[in-house]
Amino acid sequence: MDKLHDAFISYKSEYLAWVETLARNLRTLGVDVWLDEWNRTPGDRVSVSLQAALDASRAGVLVVTPEAAASGWVQDEYDRMRHLQRTRPEFRLVPVILRETSKFAFKESLFTVDFRDATSDTVYRRKLHELVCGIRGLEPGDGSVSEPGIELPQSLGPLGGDMGALPDGSAADGEAPPALFNALLDDLEFHHIAAVFAQEGAQHLLPLGHLLTETRRRFPREKIHHIVPLICQDDEAAAYFSHIAAECDLTGGAAGGSALRDRLTGLLRSGGRHLFIVSHMENGPVMARREFATQLRQLSEQFRDQVKLLFIGGEKLDELVYHSNQSISILNTAAATAHDWPSPEPAFLRRHDAGATLSEVELTAITEVTGLEPRLMAECLNRRRRLPGAIDLAGVIRQSMVVRQWFAPYQGDEISTARLCRLLDQDMLGTFDRVYDDELRRRLYWRGAIRKVTDADGVDRLYWRCAVVQERGKELLRCAQC
Repeated sequence: MDKLHDAFISYKSEYLAWVETLARNLRTLGVDVWLDEWNRTPGDRVSVSLQAALDASRAGVLVVTPEAAASGWVQDEYDRMRHLQRTRPEFRLVPVILRETSKFAFKESLFTVDFRDATSDTVYRRKLHELVCGIRGLEPGDGSVSEPGIELPQSLGPLGGDMGALPDGSAADGEAPPALFNALLDDLEFHHIAAVFAQEGAQHLLPLGHLLTETRRRFPREKIHHIVPLICQDDEAAAYFSHIAAECDLTGGAAGGSALRDRLTGLLRSGGRHLFIVSHMENGPVMARREFATQLRQLSEQFRDQVKLLFIGGEKLDELVYHSNQSISILNTAAATAHDWPSPEPAFLRRHDAGATLSEVELTAITEVTGLEPRLMAECLNRRRRLPGAIDLAGVIRQSMVVRQWFAPYQGDEISTARLCRLLDQDMLGTFDRVYDDELRRRLYWRGAIRKVTDADGVDRLYWRCAVVQERGKELLRCAQC
């Protein structure tokens, strides 16, 4: 094996600014860090490049956040890290807790480095020391980092990144706007299964808590179980099913799919109506996910009058609903009641403008210039809050890391770049069904670069988020030189 990096960092893009500060600090301390934003090679396939980088690293640093728990990419990188732990005993997996989530199987078996309260220079330096020791396999003792030049990252807001004091409108405020999910919940009242699909970043301004709050209002007599499967690997399948049992308030766990079904059967036979909300179905090993889907299908058939199922997810859920084998999935029947995660409209954005500083004209302008992409909308709102007065909304989008990440994987790939440049010359990219037969359109759609719009004729069509995204994409890919 060629020269090894000291550490590969796995994270969700919402936290790139915090992670880049961490990576710079690690380099200051002599740690050779591999970070995708710094080390990607134009033209390389993304999945192959990430796997090769992990294989060429002594340690994997997994930045733990709720968004990471919902990420198929993080699940893939975690799978690879666990494989390296088994095949290379010297390889170290070091979890960094940035935001609390219980959705990772390692929490019971690995020591972690907790950065949640590392907001002061003293505490941050102590945690940085712990991380370096974890990467190098050393005991941290009572030491700290004394080197000059250590940066303190910007504080995290409720939604990740440098969000200041932007409120997240979560379920805790009890004010979730009911109209956003009315159609979905109407379907759920009259059917025993429904699904809602969310593009990457869809829950950035409109978090899952909104849907959960409104669901509890609409189904007050139901026993509601919100299930978020663990990120884990095949050898942790027992933890996967035990975690699901715990989220259904079943004590004693469950060692496998059959045991989970037995426990749930006992629960249902005790009476009452139960609503199971399953989000992040992409978490966990493939076989465990299929077994879980099988058990849910059997339970819903056996206890049809008692069981309602609501599935929430993205590309992986879409594959299960529309493409999975009928013999292993209840999800196929959810297609008739499938909905898209709603986009925040101007009236909803007003709830994030605590000081009522934005005019209706400004709010409308933000929704139009961003094409309703929640992360871009949040960036525009934050810029406006920090810089009172008129701001260059198009300039915010042009500088956005989100937009750069949409196109960066294709830079240097001549075939994909040529196709993308042709697509960037088109405002409308065909009907929505093109997502299922074109990998490029599919990736752009699920990453959030393009959106689905129902035209006046009732046909779902694909459009770029906005003209600024098209222009920026052409610049990043150097389409004028093609």
